[in-house]
Amino acid sequence: MDESPDSLANVKKVVAGCFAVRPSIYWADLLATALVGWGAFFATELWLTSQLPAAALAFVVSAFAFYRGMLFIHELVHRDRDELPGYSLVWNLLFGVPWLLPSFTFRGVHSGHHKTATYGTRHDFEYLDFGGSPIATTALFALKSFVMPLAMAVRFGLLAPLSLLVPRLRRYVMLHTSALTMRPGIPRSLPTGTDLRHWYAQECLCCAWVLGSAALLPLTVFFHAYALMTAVFLLNSVRTPISHRYANVSARELTFQEQVLDSVNIDGGFVAELFCPLGFRYHGLHHLLPAIPYHHLGAAHRRLRAELPSDSPYHATVERSVAGALSALFRGALSASSDRA
Repeated sequence: MDESPDSLANVKKVVAGCFAVRPSIYWADLLATALVGWGAFFATELWLTSQLPAAALAFVVSAFAFYRGMLFIHELVHRDRDELPGYSLVWNLLFGVPWLLPSFTFRGVHSGHHKTATYGTRHDFEYLDFGGSPIATTALFALKSFVMPLAMAVRFGLLAPLSLLVPRLRRYVMLHTSALTMRPGIPRSLPTGTDLRHWYAQECLCCAWVLGSAALLPLTVFFHAYALMTAVFLLNSVRTPISHRYANVSARELTFQEQVLDSVNIDGGFVAELFCPLGFRYHGLHHLLPAIPYHHLGAAHRRLRAELPSDSPYHATVERSVAGALSALFRGALSASSDRA
């Protein structure tokens, strides 16, 4: 076995103690985020007609809070249910169902993004070659933020109940409209057992939420919710293209080391945490050691930066800031545009 200073075995020794899940942190973070998000949402509603500047500020706070809250879906699929009993249920009630992104849309989908056989290939739901494509690819990805809330409402408010009456439609809906994906056209795998029961429960709740909201809530609340979800998707469209180099233009199968080198860690500070919360700023480390819970990623990254040799490939994954990561992305996109000109 390779025992070099930056071997996987040595890396695990350096970050020993960073693999333990602390449920108290997960629960406190989730509930505090929900309190801020929903509190700011209702404050926006309250101040919208009387104190516009305060309402605008509350809207921004709610957008960042709900963005952070929605990203917990990533932690759900990386943690065993026994590690955080009841956590998935509460997250779905606070975030997943109200914003029509229940956990079944990610569970059973995200795992392929970590497999060497599928990462970066045309079978990876979460990979577009931003780094080797014209800048229009990234711009189009961001522009989809404006239609996603409507698409989600149609998926759960119309297609969900209709598909239960039409078996052929049901199969299409389950395979092709039930995954958080950046690469449309890939049919997802269907769960069985407990996961399938959870799928139907979450889908029914989302359907009831859409139809009940349509019947009971004023139109202004819909406009507010639509704008808020658009803002959340726009924030995500900043984070997603800088989480990887997205340099695998040929969509070939990459080695594990290539997968890690195609992923990005961002040092930075407050801005990095704001746009890449819950450890997403350490995405290279996450692909190296996906078992580390988000609350230990910062400490593990600092240890590796300090203890790995200067020529370790790990250091090549690091960008100094969000601006630096965006700059690297745009340089690659501009170079691709000039090559195709």
